[in-house]
Amino acid sequence: MRFRQEYAWIWAMFFGIPLGGYLGWGLGGGLLYLFCCVLLRQYVRTKMIFNPDKTLVLETISVSHYVERVRWSLDLFGEKFTEEDNVGILGALLDFRFVPVLITNEFRIADSKNILRYLYARSVVKKNLATDTDVKVDEVLDEVLYYQPTKEALDMEKKIDKVGDWFRRYLYYDIFFKSPLGNEVLLRAWGYYQPHIPLWQRLILRVFAPFFKLTLSQLLKINEKRAHADLNKAKKVLDDIDALLSDGREYLLKTPQITFIDTTFASLAGIMAIPPLWTGGRLAEKSQPKLDWFSEDARKEILAFRRRLSGKFTLKMYENHRGIRTWEQAAQGI
Repeated sequence: MRFRQEYAWIWAMFFGIPLGGYLGWGLGGGLLYLFCCVLLRQYVRTKMIFNPDKTLVLETISVSHYVERVRWSLDLFGEKFTEEDNVGILGALLDFRFVPVLITNEFRIADSKNILRYLYARSVVKKNLATDTDVKVDEVLDEVLYYQPTKEALDMEKKIDKVGDWFRRYLYYDIFFKSPLGNEVLLRAWGYYQPHIPLWQRLILRVFAPFFKLTLSQLLKINEKRAHADLNKAKKVLDDIDALLSDGREYLLKTPQITFIDTTFASLAGIMAIPPLWTGGRLAEKSQPKLDWFSEDARKEILAFRRRLSGKFTLKMYENHRGIRTWEQAAQGI
C-alpha cells in the first residue's frame, strides 16, 4: 500500500472527517468536504486517463500464491510493470483492499482471476494490432493461447482455486499456532525483511503482527478442524490431478504449449511444494518459505505432496518455466 495519487481522496476522507468533527464543521460543512473529496477523485481519474503513465502497477504482498499466479504470467512474457510490495494484510485492514491488484490507466483490477482475464483481452488487442507494428505475430499468438479462457480451462481453474484456498488455510493454521519459530514466522511471511516495503509498514508489522494474526484468523476462519478438513479436500483434487498426469502429459490440459492453467496450478500449489524459485527471486532470504517455518506434521505433508505426480509437476514447472526476474528487470521490461 502506497500513498498513490489515485488514493488521495480516500486519505482525505479518512483524516478529514474526524478533523471536521473536532473543528465543528457541522452537517453542511461535512457534506461540502465530502463533495470536495469526490471532485478530487474525479480530477485524479481524469488526469490519469488523459496523461497516462503506461507502466502497469502490481500491488502485492511478499508470500502469496495468488500474487505469484499473476506475477509469473507477467514475467513469462516479459511485461513491463512496477511491483509494489506491501506488508501482509495491512491494505485489507486500512482501506479494505486485497492483493493482487493490477493498476492501469483506466482500471484498478482486483482478484487474480480477473487480472488474468484482463491480460487475455489485452493480448488479443496486441494480436490485432501486431500487423501494424513491429511486434512479432508469433510471440503475441503464444500470449493469446496462454491466456485463452476455454471452457475446459475455466472448469479446471475453479478446481485449482479451491486447492489454493484450502492449502492457504492449512498452512496459515500451522504457522499461526504450531510453528517452531513463533511470532518470528509472521515477520518473515508478511514482509518485515523485504527491502522494497516502506519502513513505516514494516514498523507497523513489528508492533501489530499478533493483532494481524488474530484478525486474519477470524477473517479466514482458521482453526484446527477446518485446516485439516481443507487439507483432506485438497488431497482429493490432487488425486484427480495425479490421474491426469499419469498419462505422461507435459501440460495439464494436454496442450502443445504452456497455458495459464499450468502456472496457476504450480503457483497455487507452490505454497505447499516450496520450490526454490517460488516468486521468481522477489523474496529476501529470510522471507523465502522454508521447511523450518512449519511443524513436523506440516513438513510431512509438504514432503508427501512433493512425491505426488502433481507435486513433481509443480516443481518441474518452476524448474523449466520460472526464472529469476528482479524488481528492476520487471520495471524495465527485460
